[in-house]
Amino acid sequence: AAAQSWVESGAPLGVSVSMILYDSHKWRTLLQIRGSVLPKAMLVAIPGAAMALILKHLELDGHFSLQNLGVFSESNIYGGFTFVLGFSLVFRSSQAYTRYWTAATAVYSMTSEWSDACGSLLVFARNSKKASADEVNRFSHTVVRLFSLLHAMALEEIATMSDENFPLIDIAGFRQQDLSELVQDTDDINGEKSRIVLCWIKSLIIQSHESGLLNTPPPILTRVFQELGLGLGNYHKAQQVVIWPFPFPYTQMNFILVIIYQIITPIVLCSWDVDPWIISLIAFLSIVCMVGLDLIAAELENPFGDDPNDLPTFDLQHQMNGHLLMMLNPVVWHPPQLSETAILEYTELVQQIHEDRELSLEQYKHKWITRKSTAAAGTRYASVRAPGGGGLPSMEP
Repeated sequence: AAAQSWVESGAPLGVSVSMILYDSHKWRTLLQIRGSVLPKAMLVAIPGAAMALILKHLELDGHFSLQNLGVFSESNIYGGFTFVLGFSLVFRSSQAYTRYWTAATAVYSMTSEWSDACGSLLVFARNSKKASADEVNRFSHTVVRLFSLLHAMALEEIATMSDENFPLIDIAGFRQQDLSELVQDTDDINGEKSRIVLCWIKSLIIQSHESGLLNTPPPILTRVFQELGLGLGNYHKAQQVVIWPFPFPYTQMNFILVIIYQIITPIVLCSWDVDPWIISLIAFLSIVCMVGLDLIAAELENPFGDDPNDLPTFDLQHQMNGHLLMMLNPVVWHPPQLSETAILEYTELVQQIHEDRELSLEQYKHKWITRKSTAAAGTRYASVRAPGGGGLPSMEP
């Protein structure tokens, strides 16, 4: 929803393609090529199917016999091999799935923690009694820009994409000399930009507290530092998925076993006394299943790339910017007040709930619009009937 609102407002979503969203109850949404491993798996299975078809035709024509290779078709040998391969592929896929959701949960928690920390700072500043309105306003805009920069730098260090130009909230609003260290592409800076911005935020908090702009009691103010630390911890959880790949020996063994399976399966199936096209079809489907599982694991192992099945990092940055900009809206800082007709008796509130007379927000909105339209219509009707109203003449004698 956040990404859609940015699209409707004309904001660019970068060059990255959003991840695939589908409805499991609508089978048509599952019949698409984009993001599917089936085309690649089918392409890999074609040589094995062709091999099975050619071998069976050559055997039927008497060019050679596969009896000497009958040992491969023994149920104990081939069945044991396929069991080991299947177990290995399923285990790798499950581990890749765990890595995928670990990364997704960590990066979303990181966004949530930092967004809440920014909101807390703005609340503390706007309720300060020792700072002017201009100082509070400049502090709020500075904090919002810094948190947008922090989130973008974290995603830039996590993602492995061709385009990592994550959008920022008015980065040009900062002085150029203050950003000189951040824009350098040196080995000392690369990979540490998020920590630099985090230090800037912490320094700004301490300076504002010392100046009296943040006059919140220290035990409450430290909650912001805790949320910054929790966000940093989730950042490291997401980063370790990118830094530490799936163990190489396991991946290598899976690759070799899949290659052997593609070679042995056509030979084993040729020992069946059926038509060549049936053998070729079964070999094709069997290889597609095994190769497909291996490709799924490879797709899920690193969820911060450019693949259609990777996490929508650009959408996350746009969502974060949307949350931060919303905090600058003056409407957010004016809590609603109770009207004169508000129910203040406990028994009446309980009775309203038991009688199922409470409204949802959408029902209240519809009732409010209806009442407003009725009031406007009544006003227009009264102006028509009033002497000199300029409307239609009255029908009264």
